[in-house]
Amino acid sequence: MTLPLTSKRQPPEPVSYTGIPTYYVGPLLLNGKYTNGLIEKIPLATLESTLIPSTQRGLKAIKECRVYVDSEDRGMTRSPYLLFKNIGEARMFCDYVAENQDRLKQAGNSTTNYGKVKTIETYLAGDTVHMRVNMFTGDASGHNMVAKASEKIVQFLIERDLGVLDYCISGNTCTDKKVSIINNLLGRGRKIDAEVIISREIVKEVLKTTPEKMMQVYIHKDLEGSIIAGSLGSANAHHANLVSALYIATGQDIANVVEGSQGMTRVRITKDGSLYFGITSPNLIIGTLGNGKEKGEQRKNLELLNCYGSIKDKPGYNTNKLAEIFGAVILAGELSLTAALTNQYELVKAHMTYERQ
Repeated sequence: MTLPLTSKRQPPEPVSYTGIPTYYVGPLLLNGKYTNGLIEKIPLATLESTLIPSTQRGLKAIKECRVYVDSEDRGMTRSPYLLFKNIGEARMFCDYVAENQDRLKQAGNSTTNYGKVKTIETYLAGDTVHMRVNMFTGDASGHNMVAKASEKIVQFLIERDLGVLDYCISGNTCTDKKVSIINNLLGRGRKIDAEVIISREIVKEVLKTTPEKMMQVYIHKDLEGSIIAGSLGSANAHHANLVSALYIATGQDIANVVEGSQGMTRVRITKDGSLYFGITSPNLIIGTLGNGKEKGEQRKNLELLNCYGSIKDKPGYNTNKLAEIFGAVILAGELSLTAALTNQYELVKAHMTYERQ
């Protein structure tokens, strides 16, 4: 089998730039492992202008409450598939991978000084094996890093004459830029949990509603409506709005908003009548260095958040910090829209006011 060669071509020069308005919201008081304190300004890049005052209202409601966040690095994945003559040879290949994890990890790790292969799993499908490589990629989102490591692992296996007839470097069990359950369960990127408790008085004064009405929208929209629609791993109002605005502003791969749209919102009323509001984003693909973040407004925005690049001897720290900020902003946006949906005409009126010319 002919192995691929590394291309030395230069990337194409852009013809022009398409501008997207960027706004700043804040402040945000955050309580997390990586971010603990006040963040004055957070950039959002969007053409949906109503998103800005809505998110600002959510931030105002939680300003005095302090949002609690938790960030978990679940690794970046790439999933080659490999073809064999028959099921028997494919099964023998799976057994070899299971018995030689250390050697395969060493091969993958040889491609970078930055990342580290965490797991290599196989899924047998007749005469085909899907191999899911999970890699710690530090402060890079890690798409290219894990692809390069996976290519090296596959080459290592081919050289062992294990019966591989052909292969493809990405076979969709990664799963990259598509909705899936495997990412929710096994992880890809960062998993973010955020929560806040808001007094009944603030809910009434700032959000113009009650905890009971918000609970009703949560049950019938986020839960019941999502079940009827057959939503996959999701029960939320509009996580994708906040994820995409943050992605564009901070130079992320915008197509990964597909995974970022998956998430859960949680609402309940506490014993003293306050509102508990929380979100979970299980597969948020982000980074603080690499393509799209090295220059221009994206770099300035990352520097504004004190998240740009990587800290020596603390790989992954800045991206975990950024993930916590993402989680809190998603929460604020969900909070405000849920409140708006309890009041008839508020949503339509807001869009007509801000977007009709």
